[in-house]
Amino acid sequence: MTKHRIVGACLLLLVVPSLALAQRRGTQSPDWDQMSKSRPATSALSKKDVVEMDPVRHLIGNRKDLKLTDAQARQLKALETAGKKRDEPLFHTLDSLGNSMRSSGPMNDERRLRAEVVRLELTNVVAKIRANYDAAGTEALALLDERQRSAASALLLERSAAADRLLMEKRASAAPE
Repeated sequence: MTKHRIVGACLLLLVVPSLALAQRRGTQSPDWDQMSKSRPATSALSKKDVVEMDPVRHLIGNRKDLKLTDAQARQLKALETAGKKRDEPLFHTLDSLGNSMRSSGPMNDERRLRAEVVRLELTNVVAKIRANYDAAGTEALALLDERQRSAASALLLERSAAADRLLMEKRASAAPE
């Protein structure tokens, strides 16, 4: 009987540590530093985000609050259409830059540098679009009467601040590590 107990104890001493070791292998934490370095760079800013920064579009969307006449609404829609045509090449460039940032594979120094250059180009394109939007917004305000203009100015200031916050958030989320 004592011989069986000794053999059982030896077996337990060999089996229990190997089971514990096998359980531990699956719970090792991943190498987060390596994972963050290998993640592909992506543009967090979408075309939709930029389109929604358009002040003329925002004024048209709030036409009832601003009590726009039918003639004013038609003028704003014509201004919006002209702005879409004007900004079409910039949006095409924005799409191309966004697609070039969506490459897969590990992040090496060359790809990291290329991603940074593309990110700077993206920033420049968005700045040009917003400058066009600002000019169109000024032109749109000129179409309104004094009461409408003050309400529209407040709406556009609020929209501009929201756009600035969005850009800051998107830049922070897409920043290289």
